Amino acid sequence: MIRQDYLVRMIERFLQLLIQIRQDVHSEDFETASGHLEVALKDLTGLNVASVCTISSAELLARIVQGEPTEAVRTKCLVLTSLLNEAAEIQAAQGNPEVSQS
Repeated sequence: MIRQDYLVRMIERFLQLLIQIRQDVHSEDFETASGHLEVALKDLTGLNVASVCTISSAELLARIVQGEPTEAVRTKCLVLTSLLNEAAEIQAAQGNPEVSQS
């Protein structure tokens, strides 16, 4: 029960951030969207966008798994994927397609 409550709260928090990021992108407020993205990635991984994009996938997974119950790891991986997708969308919308693919 406690783990389920933890997962629900975590999902709700990141969904709110994702909604805010998408609203910012839709209104073309890329600076605010990037700020919200930085906050979300920092909460999830302890790293900023640039660092997340430069470390290996094994290191990134290790940061997500560390100290988490097994049920949370899958959810955190899905959240991370969504956040990285939003980072790519922000870069593409700003006219940086090469950065969005890295």
